[in-house]
Amino acid sequence: MKLSICLFLFCIGGANGFFQQLSHPTRCMPSMILGGFGKKSPEAPDGVALSSSDRKWVEDTAVKYNAGSLTASAFVKQADRKIEKYPVAIQFAAEVVKDKKRKDQLLQTLEEYERKNNKNFRTAGIAADTIIGERYQIQASGTSKSSGKSRILNAVDITKPKSPSLKAKVSKDQPFIQREADNMKKLRKTEGGGQSKLFVDFYNVMYDFDGKGNHAIVMESGSTDLEDYVESKGPIRGSELRKIAIQVARILSAFHKAGLVWTDCKLDNLCFFSKGYGAPTVKAIDLESAVPKGQKLVSFSPEVCPPYAGRSVGSFAATYEYDSWALGMILYHLYTGQSVFKGFVRSQMIKRVKDAGNGVSSLPIDLNKINDKSLKSLLEILLEQNPEKVQPVTKLLRSHPYLSIPAIFSVGPSLAIFITFASSLQWYMLQTGIVDPSWLAQFTESVGVPTNWLAAAAQAVSMP
Repeated sequence: MKLSICLFLFCIGGANGFFQQLSHPTRCMPSMILGGFGKKSPEAPDGVALSSSDRKWVEDTAVKYNAGSLTASAFVKQADRKIEKYPVAIQFAAEVVKDKKRKDQLLQTLEEYERKNNKNFRTAGIAADTIIGERYQIQASGTSKSSGKSRILNAVDITKPKSPSLKAKVSKDQPFIQREADNMKKLRKTEGGGQSKLFVDFYNVMYDFDGKGNHAIVMESGSTDLEDYVESKGPIRGSELRKIAIQVARILSAFHKAGLVWTDCKLDNLCFFSKGYGAPTVKAIDLESAVPKGQKLVSFSPEVCPPYAGRSVGSFAATYEYDSWALGMILYHLYTGQSVFKGFVRSQMIKRVKDAGNGVSSLPIDLNKINDKSLKSLLEILLEQNPEKVQPVTKLLRSHPYLSIPAIFSVGPSLAIFITFASSLQWYMLQTGIVDPSWLAQFTESVGVPTNWLAAAAQAVSMP
């Protein structure tokens, strides 16, 4: 029986790939690099070769930078997060950029970034090439400030010949590290075993690893976060936004099933991670702010704080609806391409949120900008300022069409009928127990079947 199912799903996967190719004809065309087809890309400087995927990313990002849709600072920051030898990548980009003024600005920004980077690295208290836990070596590049209590450092596993890039979160605040580790344990229980599909994977937690009071969490390394992504790409809409919305909603639902309120669901805490095949997936990072429902907040991010909580944030008891507002703010930002707090410093954001909570003023949220009716309907629920009317994300995953019903009717009537038939067949197989939901979900993903509609049946029968 499983063999028949496999053959059927392979056909679906092939058809899906064919229609995707038709809908994206530019995938079949030669790449165009800043002004012409078939031009040979310049070689990376200093004799250091970039991988084909890194080279492609640099070329595409250089196009945006050259056109003025991306700042030099954002370019360098994104390169640092994505490419281990990011200075080489930026120098390569400078060879591609045609405008001399922008080229000089990019190289100057790189120099300033590296100078600041090295300063931050020294103040982290951990020297380059330091071995922690007799296994992980700190790398000199890619240091970035995570918060006032920790730093994120690049690392590699020296026990593996070809170690993937890792991140080490280092802090002298043991309760801070302990809280994040404890939260991860609770969250992983909601997923079961194996690699996490919702949260950054932790590989090791070490306390006082150097005898100097430094503690660390070693974890997998992602690429760009959603904040950088929308800054570089602009407004995110259509099926791409919907996939992100469903993934973030599932992340929040996992928090809530574990009895936790994240309280810090914001764009720079959601990163893209490679699955080893297919498109990258969004995962949550920085879990230390999560608290049990009903407990006071341990941290406060005004950009995702609902006004009704902002007016008494010091004594506010965390609720699941707090995260609903955060999801709404994220989706509004991604759809419009900019934050409602653009240009504001933290103190100004806090004042705006408190004023909105006290009825002095309102936040500049205009849902008339949202042309997607289903998304607008969802945002009206998520961004409701009366906490008694807000619905928790777990409920919306089952009930709201933007998060629960596959968007299949944008592909044309013939394919829509075919997909509807396939979805119905899968629903029948799951309901009758012919196949196991987890097996089918894993298989469909591995052969490239679009999970936004085939996995909907599995989601429906697996949710409580």
